[in-house]
Amino acid sequence: MANLFYNVPIETLLVWLDAAREDLAAGSTQTAWGAADSSAQRQVNLTPQRRIELIWAELNRQDPDTYPLDAIARNSISAVRFNDVSSW
Repeated sequence: MANLFYNVPIETLLVWLDAAREDLAAGSTQTAWGAADSSAQRQVNLTPQRRIELIWAELNRQDPDTYPLDAIARNSISAVRFNDVSSW
C-alpha cells in the first residue's frame, strides 16, 4: 500500500498522529481514512496502529533524526498502557 500521508506537512502529520493515538487509547479498532477531497473509492479502513505506523514512516522520511523508526512501537504501546495521550 502506498503511504496515504506522503508529502503531507509535518505539522498536519503531528495533528493526525495525536488523533490516531487517541483512537488507539480509546480502543477504536478501525477508521475510514482518505484524503479530504477523495472519493469513497479512495478511502481505506485502517487500524489506529496502522495509521500511527504510516504517519510515523512519513515523519521519518521527512525528518529521520527527529522521528526515528524505532520510536513507533514505544509511542503506540504507551498510548495503550497509560491511556493518556495528553503528554505527547
